[in-house]
Amino acid sequence: MNAILDLDITPLHHESRNCKEDTIVTVASWWKRDYELMFLESWGFTFDLSQWKNSGKLYQSITSGIGDMLTLLKQVHGIEIIVMGNKSLQDTVAIVESELKESRPVAFDLDSYYCQWSHGYQKYHSIHTGLIVGVDPENHCYTLVDCFYEKKNVTIPIEHCFKHEYRGIALFRKLPNAIEGVEWKQLIIQALSRTLFQNQETNSFDMMRSFAEVLEYLPTVEDEFNGSKEVWMSPLLTVLYSISNGRKHFSTALQYVKTKYQVDDLAPLINDLAYAAAQWSTILSMITKAYYQSSDSQLIQRAASKIRMVAELEETIAVKLRSICEERPQNNQVDEKAEHGRTATEHRKMKYMDISDYCNNKGFSQLVSPACRADLTLMGEYFLIDQPPDQTIWDVEGMKFSLSAFGENINDNISCAGQDMKVPEGYYSSIMLLGCSECGSYAERIEILYEDNEVSYIPIQFTDWYLEPIFGETTAWVGKGAQRKGGEVKILEFPVRLLVQKYELNQRKKILRIKLPDCPNIHIFAMTMMAEE
Repeated sequence: MNAILDLDITPLHHESRNCKEDTIVTVASWWKRDYELMFLESWGFTFDLSQWKNSGKLYQSITSGIGDMLTLLKQVHGIEIIVMGNKSLQDTVAIVESELKESRPVAFDLDSYYCQWSHGYQKYHSIHTGLIVGVDPENHCYTLVDCFYEKKNVTIPIEHCFKHEYRGIALFRKLPNAIEGVEWKQLIIQALSRTLFQNQETNSFDMMRSFAEVLEYLPTVEDEFNGSKEVWMSPLLTVLYSISNGRKHFSTALQYVKTKYQVDDLAPLINDLAYAAAQWSTILSMITKAYYQSSDSQLIQRAASKIRMVAELEETIAVKLRSICEERPQNNQVDEKAEHGRTATEHRKMKYMDISDYCNNKGFSQLVSPACRADLTLMGEYFLIDQPPDQTIWDVEGMKFSLSAFGENINDNISCAGQDMKVPEGYYSSIMLLGCSECGSYAERIEILYEDNEVSYIPIQFTDWYLEPIFGETTAWVGKGAQRKGGEVKILEFPVRLLVQKYELNQRKKILRIKLPDCPNIHIFAMTMMAEE
């Protein structure tokens, strides 16, 4: 076998895509082909009540309801993927060589246990998709692109690529022409029929409500995690994660249609679907926290309530989308009540909100001790400080906050749980929040009630406390974190952060109250209102 020049392919990753999806998007982009409409059947949900009654396991009863991605990719975008398996090692290696000679990469299933750059290296066995872009016959190695981990031109022994149980490969074919003038309305209607409106007797939204009813009366979710090596490996969390990402993928497809075919009516639906995806992420986090806090049945009930809310929201989105595609008249005005943030405005006076009565979580501590009661994440993790701040007012690039009292037995932040908060009487042009997210980055909405009873919404978006800001936040503090586990305390290997967000309000109206989202992973440490005198 002669050496084959490595294909110059740049890996593309997005947080909503898994390794297989990243690989497909990477190859499509390398070929300068679109791919977005392959996600049209990604918005789904099924719940089998009879399966639940037989198994007693939620993860065996729900699915993300995703449809046929590869067929859409071929029919709409002109990219065919041929999946091959059950070949001998010799035949598999020969096929890979043949493809590379034709300047075509080969996707394959890699065991994470042998993948040095993956989280599972030498820890556990799991299927992970890699992309072969070259071969070094002298050293018996392949050159890989790992799209999920954004690794380019890494090498791995051929023998590690094709273990007996991991010998599947996928070949890519660029068809002569992608379809021109796609009938996008028909494609969307067909996709909704396959994934959401399976028949006249039932639909995905009713199944969501059935799922919520079952979940609501569970005393615990412990059975959904038993047998998983790590909590995050729970099959229930895997399904919920896929459900959330499916909404993001469908939004990607709608955004493509909106842009390519200039369908502005899709804009509010895209935003609402993004919000629905965020709600499924919150549901996942609530169920995870319910496992850690087995004595708190409220978390399970809150998750069930949120599922019902999402079912109503998604059903409304689906009905509006079908109306657009079927060209039926509709009263579908864009909601102009949402406030928009992050514009430069001169302000005169800051009013510091006293949030102490709403604080229900302790995130800071000076103690490196199992006796420490701080627990930001409900998994024993917290911010570690050498000493309390000298000043009670924090100034972050001109944005000032009054912090709650620091003390080892005092709660210092709000874990969002739908709290209604009174606001000092006045007219406000913006609101500033000092906070963070944990166990993921979350995007939610804060409800604003004005004196004329008008309700509007502003976003609340915070990046995970151990990541660089992804929502345009300003960093207020970077420091150490700690975790109590197994009777010991360890300093976290990564720095942790507090961040600041600023959002504009309607300063022409007097605010009566604000209502926080029900998302326990979002934490608020301080809140400041900007008032006009």
